[in-house]
Amino acid sequence: MSRKREAEADSGVRASGTDDKLSITATDSLKSGSDKDSLKSVSDTDSLKSGSIPDARISGSGSNMRETNALSGARETNMIADLTPPSARGHLRRSHRLNQRLRLKRKKQYIISIHGDSISKGIVWDDESGRYKTLPDNYAVLVGQRLKGNVFNRARFGMTLGRAMSRSIKDLDDLKPEEKPDMVLIEYGGNDCDFDWDAIGREPEGVHGPKTELEVFRSLLRSLIVRFSANRILPVVMTLPPLDADRYFNWVSKSSPQAAENILKWLGSTSRIYWWQERYNAAVLEVAAETGAHVLDVRSAFLHEPDYRAFLCADGIHPNGAGHALMAERVGEWLERFCARMLREARTKTA
Repeated sequence: MSRKREAEADSGVRASGTDDKLSITATDSLKSGSDKDSLKSVSDTDSLKSGSIPDARISGSGSNMRETNALSGARETNMIADLTPPSARGHLRRSHRLNQRLRLKRKKQYIISIHGDSISKGIVWDDESGRYKTLPDNYAVLVGQRLKGNVFNRARFGMTLGRAMSRSIKDLDDLKPEEKPDMVLIEYGGNDCDFDWDAIGREPEGVHGPKTELEVFRSLLRSLIVRFSANRILPVVMTLPPLDADRYFNWVSKSSPQAAENILKWLGSTSRIYWWQERYNAAVLEVAAETGAHVLDVRSAFLHEPDYRAFLCADGIHPNGAGHALMAERVGEWLERFCARMLREARTKTA
């Protein structure tokens, strides 16, 4: 991607306030429904461990990459602990907890802020131009069209939760009173669980770690949720859209037979890419259960389709136009259920 395109993808997007699908799951067998149903999937997390990428290859000692990740993760955790007020650590405001009725003040205008990666940014792969671009009608824009107010999209291309923490807190501290959101949608994990596939393709016998270690991811997500709640902003965590492991494998191997052979040697099976991403989705649900945060389940919206792969781009990981429409519909359904007064009008279902 060119520097100009990266700059465009990294810039903030504002979508003003009509129309509309979003998911959950630690395993594909989960059904969509209420937030409580979403949190039940936490009990399925242990079953994922046996299907993960071999622990010896992602968590062994002696690797410079691994040691760098660990030190970086420790610094990030300490940094967030320093930035989070003691009174805010570990608990959400009572009014923000899942088992409490959401009582939003009646206002003429509401603000939703979105913090996430390229998925929330609306980045899609354009087959005609052979490059990534921002989808005009991405889910944030579609949701904004239904909102009484504005959606501020602060998602950024390539963002991990570790990199986003200081930026999100700075954004929060720099807000003017009139810019303070009523709700924040938190969507991270897709880049956090990813690996340096070029390095793996060169050295399949090496020890390679994800961009954000799983335990660090949990810790940072918990801190971010609590921080927003302490500032009287309702935090809502989003689950990860599922990926197409085979398509993504072909993408990261860059159609190179040698790279594909080496990556597959390290993985053991392409299906492990899916299982590994699923562990980060399960971590999102675990942290939501621990903190009592609301879950906006986009994953199940995809998995309930006959073939969810039709809603993904050629890279196998970014939702395409139809995928963004699916996500927007699910977000709209959630808002109708929990925060209907934020919408211009609630949709009526037809027979």
